[in-house]
Amino acid sequence: MKFSIIVPVYNSVRYLKDCVRSVTTQPFRDWELLLVDDGSTDGCEMLVDELAAQDGRIRVFHQANAGQFFARQTGIRAAQGEYLLFLDSDDRFAEGALSAVDTLLGQNKWDMILFLGRAFGPDVALGNSIGDIDAAAGEIGLESLRRIIASSDRLNSVGLKVFKRSLFANDTTDYQSLRDVRHGEDKAMLLYPLTRAHHCCYLPQVLYLYRKHPASVMSNLALEGIPSLLGNVVFSLTRCAMEEWGFTSGADIRALGAYYLRNYIATYFNLRHACTSRQARRDLRCYPWRNALDHQYLKLEYVCELSPRERLKLACAWLRI
Repeated sequence: MKFSIIVPVYNSVRYLKDCVRSVTTQPFRDWELLLVDDGSTDGCEMLVDELAAQDGRIRVFHQANAGQFFARQTGIRAAQGEYLLFLDSDDRFAEGALSAVDTLLGQNKWDMILFLGRAFGPDVALGNSIGDIDAAAGEIGLESLRRIIASSDRLNSVGLKVFKRSLFANDTTDYQSLRDVRHGEDKAMLLYPLTRAHHCCYLPQVLYLYRKHPASVMSNLALEGIPSLLGNVVFSLTRCAMEEWGFTSGADIRALGAYYLRNYIATYFNLRHACTSRQARRDLRCYPWRNALDHQYLKLEYVCELSPRERLKLACAWLRI
């Protein structure tokens, strides 16, 4: 079997059929679709079984809610295809996506393929592609790819990649610290296969379509989600991967430190913008940010890596202005 497509499913009954249809209508047919129900309560837990009954290539797994990362891990362990693709249950593949990947793999047995995505939705204008690395089609250097992953969010999405299944074999990483993490799981999942990969290819073609949901309004801030947004656990895993990659110079560590601070700035201002009630804004200001931050990154040498505008925003976030 050529492809195993892994879809973590959690309370997405409104979109799941459309997601599955984007796979079953692909002209390329040598695939299996693994639907991992992650403790859904909106009817998805029954719908996945109905969909599997309609197509023998669809397999279903039910588990207690553990989060997207562990739902994907369930799919990886069960997968039988030579290559893995990941699809979120509210998104879809572009028409002919699997054929495009198969054609590329017929030219070379790549370990990983990176391709493009694009947002879609009723109120979404056709915008820029997602995952563009400003490079020509063909092989891309592992070192440059790893440096991008270690210093930014640009290429985090596992949905915009094809992985040789063997890249995930024999992974002994302890991921239990990710049990309560609901943000940054994509980067955490990338680190091990990116450590084992040798040949990666870039395909500048839109094969993945992200469903753009209406912006949510936060009237009551979910304070318990802030540590996950700050990404302390994911940054710790990234630091370990960097050591495996030989990224241990002062410049490498400063780049990671600046990346952490940029994430902190983005987290604070995104939440502040989303707060529409006085109580939510008050809760945000009163949250113990300084206790939640990983203090190893609160160093002047990392601040100096930021632009003047970023430093100003960092000061505002620190003072909770």
